[in-house]
Amino acid sequence: LITVTPFLLAWHRGREILHQVFSGPRALEAILLLGGLVALQAYAVAYDPGLPESRYGLLYLPFPALVWLAVRFAPPGGALGALALSLAGFVTGFAMEIWPFSAEAGLYALPLEASLSIGSAIAVVLSAVAGERERHLRGQLRSDARYRLLADLSTDIISRHALDTTVLYASPAVSAMLGYGAAEIRGR
Repeated sequence: LITVTPFLLAWHRGREILHQVFSGPRALEAILLLGGLVALQAYAVAYDPGLPESRYGLLYLPFPALVWLAVRFAPPGGALGALALSLAGFVTGFAMEIWPFSAEAGLYALPLEASLSIGSAIAVVLSAVAGERERHLRGQLRSDARYRLLADLSTDIISRHALDTTVLYASPAVSAMLGYGAAEIRGR
């Protein structure tokens, strides 16, 4: 549930998601990350060091790639990464006869399921935070552009100063009122 639901919700937006994750130079990065994630997960599940307890730590081997996907590509990347992590774990586990109700799985099925749940939860949370940060930055840029336009078109002098009264910004109206260019006033 924690793996498939975010994927379905993110994928609901369809082509926009495909374009966001797999466009331009980011496409190669996304494909390499997904391929690395699947390969690391398959290795972690398939590796048999002899003692079952010594393979538990390997289950967290693909987490750096998962975190990278979640932070870099926001919700679509996190959802896709969580799905790829789970599918690779389940397919490899199934091929090795490791599933929850098999007698051969022993104590290994529970840590595998726990690592998949933890990985999915991490991907969902980090991708949500990254997505919110992206939305906030886009809103901030729009807001800055609106205020810059307002200040640039105003007939009054609008300026911003540092604590030591150095002029950081002066609107273009300064040249009409004082005869100095805005660039000449900055830094004084």
